[in-house]
Amino acid sequence: MNHTLFRLIFPTVALLALACSRENTPTGSNDLYFPRQLTSSGYDYSGYWSPDGDYIAFFSARNTYDPYVAAIQTELWIIKSDGSNEQLLIAGSDLAGAQLAMIPGVVWSSDSRQMLVSIQNHFRNEIWHVALDGSILKDVLPGVSAERPHYAPDGSKVAYLVYETNLPNGSPVYQLIVANHDFTDPQKVITGLVENYSWNSSANELIFSLYDTTGNNFELWKTNMSSGQMKRLTESSNSEIELSCSHDGQLIAYTSDEIVCVTPADSFQGEPVFPNARHPQWIPGTHNLVVTRIQTTDSTSYWTSCVVIDLQGNILGQIVESTPPSVNFSHDGACFVYSKNGNLWIDQWNRLAH
Repeated sequence: MNHTLFRLIFPTVALLALACSRENTPTGSNDLYFPRQLTSSGYDYSGYWSPDGDYIAFFSARNTYDPYVAAIQTELWIIKSDGSNEQLLIAGSDLAGAQLAMIPGVVWSSDSRQMLVSIQNHFRNEIWHVALDGSILKDVLPGVSAERPHYAPDGSKVAYLVYETNLPNGSPVYQLIVANHDFTDPQKVITGLVENYSWNSSANELIFSLYDTTGNNFELWKTNMSSGQMKRLTESSNSEIELSCSHDGQLIAYTSDEIVCVTPADSFQGEPVFPNARHPQWIPGTHNLVVTRIQTTDSTSYWTSCVVIDLQGNILGQIVESTPPSVNFSHDGACFVYSKNGNLWIDQWNRLAH
C-alpha cells in the first residue's frame, strides 16, 4: 500500500468506522474486571498512555463529527486511566480549520506533564506543545513546516522532521533535526526522504529509514549524535521502513516489505521472524512484539488484527481485532489501550496470553 495515501485516508476511514456503532456501557473507576470501557461517546480512538500511567490522551470527534463533511475534524482529550477526570485539551475552535495529525499522534514527555502534538493545515505542518494544565503553545517552530516529533528516552532531546519547500521532481524531502528538549540548538542529521525513525535507548543514537535513489527503495541507517558518524545498516532489494527500538536498547525490530525482522542493536544481523505483518512495537519491559497482521485479497492489502509474538515468531496471543487497529501499552507493559466501536477500552495483556 502506498504509505502517503494511507496517511491521507486513515483519518476518514477511522472516523467512519467508529461512527457506525456505539456502546454506552462505560465501567466505573471501582470496577476491577477487564476489559474495561473508559469512554462512551462513540467517536473516540487512538489512545496514548502517559509514561507514569495516570493519563491517556486520545482523539475524539464527539463535538465535531459531520457525516456530510469529508475532512473530519477531531479534538484532543485526556482521561485518567481509571476512567475519571475526562478533559478537553485542544478544541475544534483552537484548530481554526487545521487537523490533528494521527501519525505519530501524541508524544508524551518523560515526566508525563506535557505532550507534543502534530497539526496539519493547508500551508504547513506545525508542532504544538500542550500541558496538562491546559496551556497551549500553538507553534513551537514558527515559520517552519515541522512534523512527527519524538522525545529521546531520557527527555533531554527531541527529534523532528522539517518539510523542504523546494521539492525536486515533486518528491517530498525532509530534514531530520535533533534539538534540545525545548527545541533550542537544532542540528541537522540528514536531508532526504525520511520515512520513519526511532531513538535507541539513549539520546545519543537515532535509527532512521531513508530512501535510496539508486536502489529505488528504503534502507535503514543509524547516526551517533556525539560523533556525527552515520552508518548504513541494510542494503537489499526490499524496503526497510517501519522500525522500533526495544526499551533496553538491545534489539531493533523493523519491516522488510511486509516481513517483521529483528536484529541485535550492536551488530546488525536482521532475521525474519513474522511474515505478512507491519507496525512492530515492543511491549515495555519485555522482548515481545505487537505486530499488525496483513491479509491480501485481489491485490488489496488490509489490516486484520494485532497479535503479540516472541523473538521466534510464535504467536503468544491476539489482543485486538479492528480496522484499522491502534494499540498502545502502559509504561510497565501490563495493560494496553485500544478503540472499539468508537470508544476507548483498556485490557490486561496477561489475561489474553496463551
